[in-house]
Amino acid sequence: MNFCQIRSYDNYIQANLQLNLLKDNGINCHLKDEHIVTIDPFLSPAVGGIKLMVLEADWNRAETVLDETEEAYIQSLPCPFCGAKTLEKRAHVKPSGWGKRIIARLRGIDESIFSAEVVCKSCHNKVNDLHQFS
Repeated sequence: MNFCQIRSYDNYIQANLQLNLLKDNGINCHLKDEHIVTIDPFLSPAVGGIKLMVLEADWNRAETVLDETEEAYIQSLPCPFCGAKTLEKRAHVKPSGWGKRIIARLRGIDESIFSAEVVCKSCHNKVNDLHQFS
């Protein structure tokens, strides 16, 4: 049974919520490095955070469940600027600088930078902190 990482978290509460969401959907998964990060949060960057590991065969289904749940949550929130419930997550893939791109091609890897932002479709303002709704 091969497990692969699907997400990484700094916060054990969020990690466990996502873990239980996947388990409730019948997906075989577990958390890796949860105890290390919980006991000493300063080690989180060194170990790569709390890793949500899923069975390789369940990876696509787990990705779908996590993405759909996050999308439904974002759409349920009102925009803090205009109050409309029209928030959406936009993903961006930006290639790294030309020097890193050359080195990456020589190594045969992709050095792109992934980022995501939440934007209101009504007023076009960017929402920086979704935790303000908690």
